[in-house]
Amino acid sequence: MLLSSVVYWIDPRRDTWRRTLDLVVVRVGMASHVCIGGCFCRPQGVLLLLAGYAAGGVCYAAGRVLTVRGHRLRGAWVHTGVHLFANMGNLFLLRYLK
Repeated sequence: MLLSSVVYWIDPRRDTWRRTLDLVVVRVGMASHVCIGGCFCRPQGVLLLLAGYAAGGVCYAAGRVLTVRGHRLRGAWVHTGVHLFANMGNLFLLRYLK
């Protein structure tokens, strides 16, 4: 997931295969983590996972705003928060395995 995102965010353009690939990888990855968490973890773990995803969503939005305003490097750095918080949410799941 990180690799597909970095490949896209190096030069973010709407009409490229890199964006399509990034969106597919991210959506499938997030959906599979939520499904796996729902099946094998207690509800508290899934809530922490979703909290990590929500915090990542804030980073995504801020990174997008920066990128659109021409601050590509800053936008890319802020976007790394998506991966940081999403991975923290994934790690929190481990504590709540059934």
